[in-house]
This record gives sequence, C-alpha cells and structure tokens, in this order.
Amino acid sequence: MRSGPTGTVRIDELARRAGCTLTDRAGDAITPTSGDCQTTNGKSIQIAAFTDHAKRDAWVTFVTATGYPVEKRDLWAVGGEDKAAVTAAADAILG
Repeated sequence: MRSGPTGTVRIDELARRAGCTLTDRAGDAITPTSGDCQTTNGKSIQIAAFTDHAKRDAWVTFVTATGYPVEKRDLWAVGGEDKAAVTAAADAILG
C-alpha cells in the first residue's frame, strides 16, 4: 500500500486532493488538523492529518470502534459512513 504524503500535511491540501469541499475544520490533542468534507456526490467524510503514528492510530481506533470505515496512510486518514466514499477519497489523495 502506498503511504502518500509524509509529514504534517495541511488539511486543505488533503481535501483538495480528495476532491471534496471542507465544511468544517476541527482540532484537538489527537487530531491537530482535521475537517469534515463534502464529496462531489454528496457524501460526508472526515480527513485528519497527524504529527505522529501513535496519534493517527488512536484516531483510527476511535473511528473504527464507532463502526465507520477508515483508510489510514502515513500521517493522515479518512473516515466516514460510506466505505466507497472513504476509499475513493483516500485513493484520490494518493493520486
């Protein structure tokens, strides 16, 4: 699996690559940079960038425990209700 962008990636760049529109930006101790994104086909996803793998893994564990699909890469991840939208966004970010 390709890892995609490395380092702390700006959330607006991830959203641009995913082809979605940021509708809300958020941040906390685990996900200093995250945002809700609306895809072109109307699906809502969340994109998050991390400063380290432990924080990424904590976010992935939390989102997965809520029953939502997640695609994780090096220092970013995508989650949401619709598995196809999550996978398509992650693939688009990778190019």
